[in-house]
Amino acid sequence: MTFCWALYIRHIAHLPIFPGAQACHEYLVSGPHGVPDSHLTASSSWNSGLPQDNNGPDRSRLFTQAYDYGNGTFYRGAWTAGQNDQNQYIQVSARIEGFGQTTFYKIGNDGTLSK
Repeated sequence: MTFCWALYIRHIAHLPIFPGAQACHEYLVSGPHGVPDSHLTASSSWNSGLPQDNNGPDRSRLFTQAYDYGNGTFYRGAWTAGQNDQNQYIQVSARIEGFGQTTFYKIGNDGTLSK
């Protein structure tokens, strides 16, 4: 078995889990083998007051794009924290072969809004 998951945070960089791991380009949270939305939680999420405005932790995946459905439903291009401080985070819970249940934390980004 070769364990070669890479964790990507804010920029693309390969971070091998242990010495001698083979390089691969799988995203740990996103991509075809990513974790389900139910495994993503956040310290807080901004609430605009509109139930159709999604800012939750499921929007924290790499390369998530904002989308306006035109009917009042808007999906943000990133997770948006509910508090403006340095204590905000995304928590990812995943079962990784050979490691059991594992938790990772991912800091948010200050993305721009596009339509």
